[in-house]
Amino acid sequence: MGWSRTINKSRKLRRQNIEDRWHAHAVRRARKAAKNQPEDSCRPVIAGTLPTPASLVVAFLLLGAVTLHAGSISQLRMQALALVESGNNPAAIGKAGETTRYQMMPAVRREFGTAEAVLQARCKSFTARFNRPCNDVEFYLLWHRPARVTNPKRVELERAQRYANTVQLLTLQQLKTKP
Repeated sequence: MGWSRTINKSRKLRRQNIEDRWHAHAVRRARKAAKNQPEDSCRPVIAGTLPTPASLVVAFLLLGAVTLHAGSISQLRMQALALVESGNNPAAIGKAGETTRYQMMPAVRREFGTAEAVLQARCKSFTARFNRPCNDVEFYLLWHRPARVTNPKRVELERAQRYANTVQLLTLQQLKTKP
């Protein structure tokens, strides 16, 4: 009994270490990109940094643009999901056998076909249940742990917040490139 607890704890720590290293790498990339921006530009909120007042205003203005409306899935959300799940690597294969850039289980892929179809069905049921579209954190939880959207674990909530930060970063980058 004691050995199995030790082994399970060791596996959990390894998994957490991998997630922490990936998060640290993503934060370093975002900070490096932020250094190349002019000082007066709006910066996204990144875990471990304080947002500027301008980035907060932009974030609140963008909430309506980024939220999911009935029947449509934002390409930014799908791009952020691919970045968070596999680093946008279409050949990635997870430990449990997940495939594609969105890390879909084979059974889910056979049932729905595409990641967009999965998320459309889950978002539609979320909207019917709560009478509102899901925000970015809920969107990621619908993908990662649909049964725990209303009561996620701390680690799942942290991952969902990283996803929401990625969506915000991509949204701000897209706005900067538009004239």
